[in-house]
Amino acid sequence: MITPKIIAPDRFKLSEQDKHSSLWVRLEAQLIERLDRARRKNDDPKLTEARTAALRGEIECLKGLIALGKSPPKDGITTDTR
Repeated sequence: MITPKIIAPDRFKLSEQDKHSSLWVRLEAQLIERLDRARRKNDDPKLTEARTAALRGEIECLKGLIALGKSPPKDGITTDTR
């Protein structure tokens, strides 16, 4: 059996319909809540260097997932530094 090759798009994008679906609205709220929790945990001065690095990775991942629902800036410059 020959398996067809699946080619992923350069960048995954949600359609406008996807962005307004009840699933995305609930998922985005959950992601934002998890991001807030991770940021609060990351503020703990007692964290080890390894735990801080892990939390920073988690924060980056969550921000990337949340960004799927945002339209990219027209000029290509992002201003979110959080």
